[in-house]
Amino acid sequence: SIVPFFVCVLAYAVMSVLAPIALVWGADISLLIYYLACRYGGFDLSGLASWQLLLGYLVLVVAVTGLFHMRNTFFRLLGHTFEEGATSATFITSNYLFTLLEATATIPLMLVLFYGQELSAAFMFVIIGVVALLFFVRVFRGIKLFLTLANSSYLHLFYYLCIVEFGPILVLLKVVNLL
Repeated sequence: SIVPFFVCVLAYAVMSVLAPIALVWGADISLLIYYLACRYGGFDLSGLASWQLLLGYLVLVVAVTGLFHMRNTFFRLLGHTFEEGATSATFITSNYLFTLLEATATIPLMLVLFYGQELSAAFMFVIIGVVALLFFVRVFRGIKLFLTLANSSYLHLFYYLCIVEFGPILVLLKVVNLL
């Protein structure tokens, strides 16, 4: 079952000092997902009670934050598997810092998105652009860290990029296209 693994990942995340950063980021990204689902996904949530909306939002925050921590745990496992524990720890710290930067940059934009109805379409594209830009900067920063700190081959870097960075995006795009 995946539940014990998920509980272990969350227990590791709670013990981490940087976990609140990921929680703020998860709340921010969950708001963006909620907005896009309601505006463009055809989800009509007007008939739900406020407690149901809050519960759904909290489940979404936990899911997004849990996926973030599972990704970092997987990267830590890759680092230990290839005997690059210090490199993976440096990358995870860098990842948390970029997450803090992304949350800090997008929270004011999210407020305008929700409360400035006449500007919402333009700000939605700005937010998606900021998230995409910071994602690519994070990936290139990770590649630079790997190339300067790691003693492994480029094949390990290729595995990491395919499995952890671009693979989930391709799967998500496939799921979105099926809907």
